[in-house]
Amino acid sequence: MDVGIPGYGDHVFWRLVHRLYYFPEPLLPAFEAVSRLAGRPHWSLNTAVLLCSSLTMALARSRRPLGKKGALITFLLLHFAFGLTFVGVKLTLEMAARLPRKGWRPE
Repeated sequence: MDVGIPGYGDHVFWRLVHRLYYFPEPLLPAFEAVSRLAGRPHWSLNTAVLLCSSLTMALARSRRPLGKKGALITFLLLHFAFGLTFVGVKLTLEMAARLPRKGWRPE
């Protein structure tokens, strides 16, 4: 049984072979550059929140066929809470850094 996009694994493999053949410099500097960005704690928090949100939605969907209405509602409310947490972190920690500070007025 084939799962996923047919031929996609081959595509990724041959792109890697091409990259290593024509550009033999090590990939380590690219990983080092990305790891400097990964040190931001709110990115890790948002990733954890999104994973928990996905888990609660999957649990809610699995409870519906079983007829467990209480568990379904609980997991949906948790999913909603995780969504609000994600948006709150996005607005307060990420977008606040991009907005102008004191004295800013909309035009």
